[in-house]
Amino acid sequence: MRLVDADKYKEELLSGYMAATTENDERAVAAYEDALGCLDSTPTIEAEPVVHAYWVPDRFQDDMYYSFYHCSRCGRQTSVNTGFDINKVNPYCNCGAKIDEIGEWVLE
Repeated sequence: MRLVDADKYKEELLSGYMAATTENDERAVAAYEDALGCLDSTPTIEAEPVVHAYWVPDRFQDDMYYSFYHCSRCGRQTSVNTGFDINKVNPYCNCGAKIDEIGEWVLE
C-alpha cells in the first residue's frame, strides 16, 4: 500500500477540471468529474507515524545456543538462535516499532 496526499491530488484534478471547463472539452470535463467522484468516495485510513527502535542484547548465548535481546522502546524480550541476524528474524517488535536503528549499547 502507498499513502498519498489526497488533498494535493484533488487540487491537481480540480486544476485540470477548470482548464477543461474553460476549453469546453466535454469529454475531459466528464473524465475529471469521474476522477473527482472516485477520489471523494475512496475510503481513508488512519495512518500512524513509524516508530523506530533497536534490539538491545541481554546476553549472547545460553546452553541451547540462543541469544537474548529486548526492544529499546518497550522492553519486550525475545531470543534468536545464535548466528542468525536478530534484525532479519524480527524486523518489528510486538509494540509496533520498526527495528531499523543501531543502538549504542555495551554488553556487560
